[in-house]
Amino acid sequence: MTWFAGLSRLRPVGTPSISLTTNSRPEQSSRKPENSTASWSKQRLASAPTPSVPRAKFQAFYKDPVIATELNLVFHVDIVPLDGSPANNRTDLLGIFLKYPGQPLQGGNCGVPCSELLRLDLRVPPTTPENQSRLGAALSTDPAGYPNGRRPNDDVTDITIRVAGGKNYIAARVGDGVNFLAGAPGKVGVDITANGIAKNFPFLPTPYDGKNRVHVDCGETGPGGNPCGPLVP
Repeated sequence: MTWFAGLSRLRPVGTPSISLTTNSRPEQSSRKPENSTASWSKQRLASAPTPSVPRAKFQAFYKDPVIATELNLVFHVDIVPLDGSPANNRTDLLGIFLKYPGQPLQGGNCGVPCSELLRLDLRVPPTTPENQSRLGAALSTDPAGYPNGRRPNDDVTDITIRVAGGKNYIAARVGDGVNFLAGAPGKVGVDITANGIAKNFPFLPTPYDGKNRVHVDCGETGPGGNPCGPLVP
C-alpha cells in the first residue's frame, strides 16, 4: 500500500490525481486538470513586479554630451547650443534626438514621451533621390532624413558632430563633407544620382570583403575609389 501511495505522488504534472482505496478501486479526483505551462505563467505574472515607466535617465548624456566636450578640447571652439540653452545643460538635443517634431519639452527636461530610438514619422513623404540631402532633417530642408529615420546616404557622423558642437561647428561645416555611396548598383547619371544614391533595388552595393578589403581614398584607384572634389555642405 505504501509503495502504491509513493507512485501516486510521482504522477506527471498536470495529470488528474488518483487516490487508492482499501479495495484497490481508483477514484478520480473532481479537480479539473490544469495546463502546467499556463499555471506556471500565471504564477510568474502574479509574482512579477509591476513595470515602471523609465523617465529617460539618459537625458544627462544629451544635456551635457561628451562629444561636445571633446570637440571643444580638440578645436578650442566654444559650444553654442542651437536654442541658446547653457552648454552644460542643453535642451536643443533633447528635442532633436529624443522627440518627434512638434512634441514639446517639459521645462528643462524631455517630458513624456521621451525615448532614445530611431524614429520614422510616416506623415513625412519620402524625398526624391535627386533632392535628398546628406545632412537630413537636422541640418537641411530635407525633412525625410536623419534623425527622421536613416537613409543609406544620410551622413549621421557629420550630422551628429555638427549638432552636438552647435552653431559654431555648423557654420564651419565640420566633417569630411563626402558621402558618396561607392559601388551602388547602376550608372551615375542614369540610375544613380550625382550624390551617389541608387534609384533602383537593391539600392546598396555588395558588401565588401571584411578580410581582404583595403581602404581607398578619393583620387586613388581600386574598388570603391571615388573622384576627389570640393567639399559639399
